[in-house]
Amino acid sequence: MPKDHEKFNLGIVGCGLISQTWLDAIKQSDNVHLIALMDNNEELAKPICELTDCPVFKDIEHFIRLSKLDGAIVCTPPVTHFSIVTELLQAGISVLCEKPLALNIEEGSKMYETAKQNDVILMMASKFRYSEDVIRAKSLVATGVLGKIHFYQNQFCSQINMHERWNANPKISGGGVIMDNGPHAFDIIRYLLGPIHKIFAYENGKSFGLDVEDTATISVITKNNIFATLYLSWSVNLKSGSYIEIYGTDGGLKVGWKESAYQRSNYPDWIPFGVGYNKIASFKNQLQNFIATVNGTQEPLINEQDGLASIRLVDAAYESIKTGRWVSIEESQAHAPR
Repeated sequence: MPKDHEKFNLGIVGCGLISQTWLDAIKQSDNVHLIALMDNNEELAKPICELTDCPVFKDIEHFIRLSKLDGAIVCTPPVTHFSIVTELLQAGISVLCEKPLALNIEEGSKMYETAKQNDVILMMASKFRYSEDVIRAKSLVATGVLGKIHFYQNQFCSQINMHERWNANPKISGGGVIMDNGPHAFDIIRYLLGPIHKIFAYENGKSFGLDVEDTATISVITKNNIFATLYLSWSVNLKSGSYIEIYGTDGGLKVGWKESAYQRSNYPDWIPFGVGYNKIASFKNQLQNFIATVNGTQEPLINEQDGLASIRLVDAAYESIKTGRWVSIEESQAHAPR
């Protein structure tokens, strides 16, 4: 564990698209020293190696043995998360793992247990929880500005060509848009409104002939009896300026990509707040929370309960699609086949 005045020795496993954003966040973090990369694809790893002057390892064994790491970010496809994260944790290396943390609840539970056994930290990366506007929205809801909350809507919908990406291969991804964007959607709603009681998911069809779902509508009832609707799609662009909307007895709130605002009942004006969605800032904030958690100076903003809940809710969504019924979260303890 690094001392407070020392830089945090960090490694990245997986040099694909998401690693580029992590590199930008690392550049803005004075307390981080990127010392190692791992990817078995030389074409992906070489440009990052040249940019960072970091050694690149082709396998996790050499990455662990030849690097003195305080922590690692895992950016590989979901099917590899369990094995890679487990090896890192067993070697005494704390891990910040991209969502989905695991393909099912059994894997996720074993990963957290391995972290405990080896006295290291495991955290799920979920960028929206670290967004300034989402945090401010949480404050507005918690302090009762909107009154009693009744309706919630979240949408992550944009047209993305997934034909050539591993996300559309269920053997690698474990699922489609629910596996991809569901962890974000479920983590946000739990953060803003509390635990979820029931879930109903509907697959809207496969618009582009993929082997996985590309569009889904998910209805949720929280334990506080709030009804929520989640729209997830790779094939439909809703072209909305906001991705979260919350309505209560005393007003409404919108969290947007470029700006956020809330409105009190009987007042016509929307009151702006926040700065919109800043991706790099969100990644930097979660990296700093990870480092501080490893150093013992902060608690993880996304803890074990949160990480396992996201996995369990993804499982429940697929179970609902398969059975055509509402699923209580207590019922969905096991992995539902895709």
